[in-house]
Amino acid sequence: MTASVDTWSRDNCSVLRTLELLGARSTLLMLREAFLGTRRFDDFARRVGVTESVAAARLRDLVERQAGIDARGSLQLAVWRAWLLARDGEPDQALELLAAIAETPSKIPRPLTDQVHASVLIEADRLGEARALLDRSRPYATEARLIALPVHLDRLEALLRIGEGDPGGIDALREALAAFERLGAVWEAARTGSWLARALHAGGADDEARERLARAETVFEGLGSLDELERARELAKQLAEA
Repeated sequence: MTASVDTWSRDNCSVLRTLELLGARSTLLMLREAFLGTRRFDDFARRVGVTESVAAARLRDLVERQAGIDARGSLQLAVWRAWLLARDGEPDQALELLAAIAETPSKIPRPLTDQVHASVLIEADRLGEARALLDRSRPYATEARLIALPVHLDRLEALLRIGEGDPGGIDALREALAAFERLGAVWEAARTGSWLARALHAGGADDEARERLARAETVFEGLGSLDELERARELAKQLAEA
């Protein structure tokens, strides 16, 4: 049976609903990356060819309209939704969502889930909860022979050690930064460098702090990473007054 043109309406048009979901070309490309399993935020921005702020906006648009995406893509986007919640100042909601994702039968998003979990704990200054994640995630990362997740965990543990007053934490954070650089994770390396600069400043090593921070600022500017750039500039002011 052929539908009559007279019966068509905007309300029941599947083509129009699909176009409304996908929106801009960059949103479609972001969806492609989610389905392919992209796990690093700077990779989203680089592969799609947009700034960090645009990538965040496109991810936000996708995760708010997940209906109709298959289970694999939906779980990947749910992890990014948790990350966005944390960046919006909602760490409790982010951690609740990550816990729910961890309970699903699928283990496909596990590496990304644990990476984002580690990042949320750092950004939300909830390092007191880091040990539980480290104890749970390190054996998994070793068994699965993962490459990126151990570096995220190393960074988390280094910051935990710094917070606990362990003098070896600074060197451990330097090693995590070098590991991100070897992986080509430019944005993560810059974030690590900015946290290292803050820790160095707190310890009185202002010269190295300025050097590390300057490198991070350059990356944030190039990627259009506005939140990180604002925090880096605030720290730069403190260092200028030191």
